[in-house]
Amino acid sequence: MTQWEPETAHRLLAVPVWERCIMLFLVVALFLFGVLMGTAGHVPVPVTVVAGVAIVAWLVVFFARERRKAAKGGGR
Repeated sequence: MTQWEPETAHRLLAVPVWERCIMLFLVVALFLFGVLMGTAGHVPVPVTVVAGVAIVAWLVVFFARERRKAAKGGGR
């Protein structure tokens, strides 16, 4: 097994824009699918939207923290 190197982490964060767009599309598609077919379909739309916004906010905070850690030199 190879050892994890900080250069590898940096390359993983340098994702091309088109890949980010694809990921955003998948997230939106899954959210809409959940609204139409899943548990989210059983609660009012405003509740679903608030829950979606909360999840997105949590993901943004997580991404920012991980990005900051990687910029400082990686390693936990």
